[in-house]
Amino acid sequence: MIKEKTRIIPYSVNKQKVYFSTVMDEHNFSREIIYSSGEKECDIKEYFKKSIISIKSLQLAKTEKCLCFVNPDRPTEFWENSNKIDEHWIDGKTYLIEYKKDTEKHCLVVVLDYTLEKEVIIDYLEHNLLINEILFMDELSNCWIKKINSNEKVS
Repeated sequence: MIKEKTRIIPYSVNKQKVYFSTVMDEHNFSREIIYSSGEKECDIKEYFKKSIISIKSLQLAKTEKCLCFVNPDRPTEFWENSNKIDEHWIDGKTYLIEYKKDTEKHCLVVVLDYTLEKEVIIDYLEHNLLINEILFMDELSNCWIKKINSNEKVS
């Protein structure tokens, strides 16, 4: 029996660079994080602190809007009593896409969870935005996508 292809629908999210250090390590780290547009920055800070053991410092940069594609077939459970990064975040990649629609050029920043291929973006752009041509698609960076629990709604 052939499994029907899952339709993956993007949702609007915030993309934000996080700068942090831990008590155990003298290095400063930075990472892009992705979370639902409806969430408050103070809540994201608290969530981030729960996901990193012994956080020493934490700063958030400017927020940007983008589209995020998450595989609905992958687990998105939330573990209440854990400090492990993988239990709070999904690995992802951000892409910058320039495309042509009618006679105009447009740019779009898109995030994919690690289980998805970039063809998901191409399929969405061609079938939903009715673009004429993708001019380029560059992978920008790795990121962490916030996991959601069953009580949260993705906007």
